[in-house]
Amino acid sequence: MNRWYAFACVLLVFLASAARVPAVADADPFAHADWDAILRNDGGLTVVKLGDAVSARYTCIDAPDVVSGCYTGGGSSGKVKGTWLAVIPIDGMGTGGIMTIMLYVWHDNGAHRLTTLGVYKCVARIEKGRLVVKQPVYAAGEGNCCAKHHSITTYIVAGGKLVEISSITLPGDL
Repeated sequence: MNRWYAFACVLLVFLASAARVPAVADADPFAHADWDAILRNDGGLTVVKLGDAVSARYTCIDAPDVVSGCYTGGGSSGKVKGTWLAVIPIDGMGTGGIMTIMLYVWHDNGAHRLTTLGVYKCVARIEKGRLVVKQPVYAAGEGNCCAKHHSITTYIVAGGKLVEISSITLPGDL
């Protein structure tokens, strides 16, 4: 009788803890992504080496709709309107910083490019179910170092496309 009681207790503890664990389908498929491999496996990109010692350490890409540059870190992901979205920033390898954002969605057990965004010195991340892109806004005569305003643009994924839902320009730098 004690064995059955112990078995029932273990089963109840297991079932109670399982109810608190999110379903595997809700787990971020990009959580342990190899961002360089996603870029290398994108058939629409050409992986290149830009010829200098710094870029030789990174996965550098070129394509008709992409500013040539390298992935130097900072890939992230999150759920946007029910779609898992990965954000891979591409550094222009000059003073401009991040010049392109590669966006991938997860479906059919793999990463598929949704679109690219041409940007300038941006910071992009997923916040509260939206893609948020912040970048400087330059007025006439402002140096590359010193924009006095920045924009914040938010996007969602709807109908299999990236859709801008708001954009605002604010005083101050990033």
